[in-house]
Amino acid sequence: MRGKGWKLDLEANYEKKTAICWLGGIFSACVLMFLLILFWWNQRIVPVDVGGCETDAGQLNFQIKKTYGTNFIKLEGYAYVPGRSIDYADITVLAYHPDEDRYYRLPTEIVKKTKITKEAKDGHNYDYCGFSSVVLADKIWDDTKFYIRCQNNGVDILADTGEVFDYK
Repeated sequence: MRGKGWKLDLEANYEKKTAICWLGGIFSACVLMFLLILFWWNQRIVPVDVGGCETDAGQLNFQIKKTYGTNFIKLEGYAYVPGRSIDYADITVLAYHPDEDRYYRLPTEIVKKTKITKEAKDGHNYDYCGFSSVVLADKIWDDTKFYIRCQNNGVDILADTGEVFDYK
């Protein structure tokens, strides 16, 4: 014997306004859920192993700018190895937690900077050497040092930016 469940009567006339309200509500709930998941995914700060990186000895050309907002910090700039075209972009901003002696990967977005290639005038492509990282201030610890990890064409360099988190 079948249980009593919902039966969809395809022959019945439904009110257009009610159906649109239900569909709009379901759509809005899905969009809200997607945005919450996207926000959570972009704010992840995960530990990273930098054991295979070589320390920057001046071979990495980089610039970083730190900006504070109401409750966030934004780090943006560029990083590239002169004389090596950037075949793929893999630049990451790292936060070093001194108490734990660990590095954490911050959410980093690659930014196209054609101006860098034009200014270099050495025949190499540095268009995708730019980066931007925005993170909530409460996710970062006091006295955190920021590093740049640049991985390109078999090179894996970790550079100390000299920037320290001092959000007070």
